[in-house]
Amino acid sequence: EIEERSDVSSGPSRGVAAWLGRRIRGPLGGLAEKDARLLLRDPAVRIMLIQQMGYAVVPLARALLNAGGRRGAGELSAAAASGGFEWMLAGVVFLPVVVSTSLAFNPLGTEGPGLQHVLLGPVPRRTIVLSKVITLVVLVGGVLAALCGVGTFVVAMFAGHLPVGAALGRAGLAAIEAPCAYAVFAAAGAVFGSYFPLRVGSRDRRALTQASGAGGGCLRSMAGFATILVAGALCVPVALCFHHPALARLADRDSIPWLALTVPLGAAYAACAVWAGAAIGGTALAAREESALEVLTKSYE
Repeated sequence: EIEERSDVSSGPSRGVAAWLGRRIRGPLGGLAEKDARLLLRDPAVRIMLIQQMGYAVVPLARALLNAGGRRGAGELSAAAASGGFEWMLAGVVFLPVVVSTSLAFNPLGTEGPGLQHVLLGPVPRRTIVLSKVITLVVLVGGVLAALCGVGTFVVAMFAGHLPVGAALGRAGLAAIEAPCAYAVFAAAGAVFGSYFPLRVGSRDRRALTQASGAGGGCLRSMAGFATILVAGALCVPVALCFHHPALARLADRDSIPWLALTVPLGAAYAACAVWAGAAIGGTALAAREESALEVLTKSYE
């Protein structure tokens, strides 16, 4: 039986995993703590996380470097003057999110043969999938929030010529929007990953290589591409809640009442997407347990 964890920390090594486990009660908290430890402990998974963060920095670095020169600043200012500033800020958020969804589309891949032990526990399959989505949103979404917040602040200063206070406000909105957008992608990825699980990497010290690109076949690739398109479409409401042109024309104190309504709506929409994705993914996992175990175990034999 999965028991609730004690609040007593066993040492600094517990770190983020212990913090996450203490914030969520019951079996879901225990699974979330286990998933966080798995993500932060496995060398291959850590390498994959670092790569994703590196890919997320690339579009931001390009925008910031362009903003740093006179020509780049002029081009960005012209785009802002033509009405594209709000969508420029949306790109600063969504481009890093899109390139950071590799693990989100394969949440079961980090388990490997350990999935068999997880499935033996008396917890709903929905809870298993939900814990993985929550863990990814907290870890990856948290880093994306920091990156997108900094990028948005610089772009708002150079392109929008906003005061420091207004630029900080936009950065704060981006820090909320990035985890929300990533949560929607992770929800869609939970469904896809439950149908098409694939091992992320080997825990063998002699072979810290990723195997996610070495299998799955054409059907998995086509389904993955379709899932990305669906996830992008599902993210449109999030973008509208944070970047609707009607709000761009009210980019002063008058916009605060609107943002006070639309930002919580965007966060609630992302939470509902996570819940729905976990429910559908859990159903798929329950129906395909043997197939998932076969795929995740074969690579280790």
